[in-house]
This record gives sequence, structure tokens and C-alpha cells, in this order.
Amino acid sequence: YQKEYRHKDGHRVPVRLSGRIIERDGQRYIWSAVEDISSVRQAETLERRLRSILEHSFDEIYIFDAASLHFIQVSRGALENLGYGMEAMKRMTPVDIKPDYSWESFNALLEPLLRGEQSQLVFQTRHRRRDGSDYPVEVRLQLSDESEGKVFFAIIIDLTERKRAEAALIEHRDHLEDMVQRRTAQLQASNAELEAFSYSVSHDLRAPLRAIDGFSLALMEDYCEQLDETALDYLQRVRGGAQRMGMLIDDMLQLSRVNRGELKLETVDLGAIAESVMAELRAGEPGREVEFTVGKDLLATGDPRLLRVLLDNLLGNAWKFTAQEAPSRITFDRREDDPGVFYIEDNGVGFDMRHAGKLFGAFQRLHRSSEFPGTGVGLATVQRIVHRHGGRIWAEAREGEGATFHFSLLAETARPPAGNPADKET
Repeated sequence: YQKEYRHKDGHRVPVRLSGRIIERDGQRYIWSAVEDISSVRQAETLERRLRSILEHSFDEIYIFDAASLHFIQVSRGALENLGYGMEAMKRMTPVDIKPDYSWESFNALLEPLLRGEQSQLVFQTRHRRRDGSDYPVEVRLQLSDESEGKVFFAIIIDLTERKRAEAALIEHRDHLEDMVQRRTAQLQASNAELEAFSYSVSHDLRAPLRAIDGFSLALMEDYCEQLDETALDYLQRVRGGAQRMGMLIDDMLQLSRVNRGELKLETVDLGAIAESVMAELRAGEPGREVEFTVGKDLLATGDPRLLRVLLDNLLGNAWKFTAQEAPSRITFDRREDDPGVFYIEDNGVGFDMRHAGKLFGAFQRLHRSSEFPGTGVGLATVQRIVHRHGGRIWAEAREGEGATFHFSLLAETARPPAGNPADKET
């Protein structure tokens, strides 16, 4: 029989008592034995808890014999999902609910666990309910060596919702790809129209502009003695307007060409390009005193043609806005703290940072055209070139103290100061 013994420290221990009567030398003795059954009680308690978990768990959990493959115990979730009772399940094996497997193929699947080559098997298959419907599952299977023998322990994850979400994602992706193709076709059509417009601007508008400028010049030269100063001033203004219109057409064409065509990436010596640009600027105004400093090894990866346009605009701006300084100072180098960032710094008129958000917009100007010539398209072109190279551009300046333009190419190493409005997309 069983009872509890109390230790001297007060805690109780379950024990099993057994005894018998022994006769020896005509005398009768009582022999008894006491067995500590704490571990047995713990095992029984654990078994009851496990059985209770399986009986109440809504997850699919299966325990089946390693030799016969018959189910020993399954969870409430498995019974409800499959539609069988516990007694019916105990007469079945995993092959009965897995239509994708035969007896032979399922036994072959278990071999790595039985041979100890793997500690767990994870695979996807289907389970078939009592009503004949199937649902996708992921199986996580382990082998356990119990005192009564080896058993398999399987946890099942119902993949129905995941598969439904995957199907919806595929459908959405296909729809998105179709939409992208349609948008691409529309963009190609728009680009074709833009090409036609650019051709028209380049050829059809230049001819009348040349005529206006040419005939105005002819009037000034051939009839200057017959025209008073007011008439000559009017003609000069007509010529100036025609020439500015020509410059604007050139800048618009250049801006439109930036986003067309494939990038031809190669290693480019930006320092050499900058020296060439400055040489052309000096040749145009040989009387100016300009101190130009260029760093060493200013190599970058990019399209040489577009990078030439970029430096033409940035150095041209620095040259233009330092015209009132003597001497003018312009520096082109890369930042020491971030070698992926290049900068062009000047000691020109600068600008108010409150208006920096307008810098890179087309036809935006921070200074009057009477003070500094230009169309307001150059920096918009520069920003498009930088963005096509995967980089960023921003500026820092103070009125009367010069400006610095920073830009990066083919990298995300550059980060403008937080909240800098000059870095907004335009």
C-alpha cells in the first residue's frame, strides 16, 4: 500500500510499503520494505498534465508509435480540424491523413530520424479531413525514446491563411507588373512626344530667333544714322531678348536630355574636368583675378558627359557669383570627414538659407537677372544629374560670405543637415 512519510524537516515523501510473513526456526517474522515513489508520482503527474494539454490544445499535435505508426494521442485542435474522434484516430496512422504519401514513402521520410541522422524533420504537405477536403500544413517532426518505446511527436502548422496571403500577394504582384508595363508604355510615349517637342524647339524656334536678332543688328548697323538713341536702345533690347530666349532654349534642351539615354558609367577624373572648365572660364574673361584650388585624386564613377555638364554649371555659378570679389576664390575638393562627398566652395555673394528650397527648381532665381545673368535652369539640371547617379546634393551659404555646394555620386554616404530645405526633391 502507499502512504506518506514525514521527514524531520517537515516535508512529506510518498512511499510504497510492502511486507510478508517469514517463518524461520519455528518463529514467524514480518519482513517489510519501503520504496520512495516521488519520481513515479512526478512522472504520473507530468503524464496527466501532458494528456490534459493535448485534450484542451487548439493546436494540432500528434503522438504516434514509431513501429506501427498508429496514433497514440492527438490534440483537441487536430480532432476538430480533421473531424474524427479520438477512438477513430487511434486506429489510424499519418498515412491515412496525408494524401501525398504512401506507406513506403512516409517510412522512407522517417528514416533519417530513426537512424539518428537528423534531430528534426520540417516539411510541407497536405492533410485530408474526414469530409474529403484538404488543407496545406507544415509538419515539425521529432523522435522521442520513451521507457515504453520510441514515439514520434509532431506539431502541425495550418498554412491555409499563409497560402491565401501568398496567392493574394502573387495576384497583386502580377497586377503591379501589368500596371508598371502600362505606365512604362505611357512613359515611352511621353518621351517620344518630348523628343518631338525638343526637335521642334531646337530647329523651328531657333530660326525665327536668329532672324529677329539678325535683322535687329542689320537695322542698327545700316540705319544707325537715321535712328535716334531711343530707337537704337529698343533694337538692342530686342536683340538681348532674342539672345536670352536662345540661351533659355539651350538650357531647357539640356535639362530634358539629362533624364534620357543610358548612363555610361566609368571612372572619371573630376579634377581634370574642373581644370578644363576653369580654363574655358578664364579664356572668356582673361582680366579676372581668380584663385582656383582643386584637390588631388578626385576620382568618381559616373557618366563623363553628364558630369561635365554638372561641373560646367556648378563652377560656372561660382565664377559668376564671385565676380564682385577681388580676388575671387573657388575651391573644388572632397570632404575629409566623408570622402564620398565632393564640394565646390566660393567667396561670392552667397544667399539667404531661408530661400534654399528654391535653389534646385527650374526657373528659380535668388538674385535679380540685372545683377547676375542666367536662366535659373542650371541647378535643376545639376540636381537631376546627381539623382541619376544615385547621389544627393545640398548647399550651405550666408549672404555676403559665399556658398558651398555638396554632392555625392553612386552612394548614400552623403547626408545633408537635418531639415535642410535645399535637399527636397523637385
